[in-house]
Amino acid sequence: MFQISDATYRHWQERLARGGFFRRFWSFWGLYAILLYGAAGVWLLAMSWQNWRALLLAAVAGLLNRYVICEIIHHFRRKPHPYQRLNLNTLGWWLMSWKDHEYDAFPSEHVSTAVAISLVIFLLFPAWGWLLLPLPLLIAPGRVVLAYHEISDVVWALPTGLLSGYLAYVSLYSLLIR
Repeated sequence: MFQISDATYRHWQERLARGGFFRRFWSFWGLYAILLYGAAGVWLLAMSWQNWRALLLAAVAGLLNRYVICEIIHHFRRKPHPYQRLNLNTLGWWLMSWKDHEYDAFPSEHVSTAVAISLVIFLLFPAWGWLLLPLPLLIAPGRVVLAYHEISDVVWALPTGLLSGYLAYVSLYSLLIR
């Protein structure tokens, strides 16, 4: 699979350190865009309080992905993040993207969780789901540019998230959605 060179990661880190549009753009997509799912949830609740079951199903899909499926994969596939491998001081965020010493880069939890939630919302609200489906494809390159992941990590996050979203949907739909 296509590999980003170490020199490219270092170049991106230099550009991020200089600030400006490059830093704001990629830090938004790589760190903060996941919050758009919270905004979508608030919007769906504002449309109708009865949507809480659908949002619970989407949240379960995200949690299943992050704390079950990804953890199982991490147990068998220990992979360092590029910032760890190259000893880079990349951008972080205290809420969700802190730098750690865990070798859990594969698959990207941010991208796979975004895919799982997007799939569930799409299946339950197709008109609104179309708005969320592109988000994981925008989050993925942000995670690569910030040196949290390599391309293979974000590419394999797509089927991981689809699996998690599908499993949550088929196993809980009849319990939560009437």
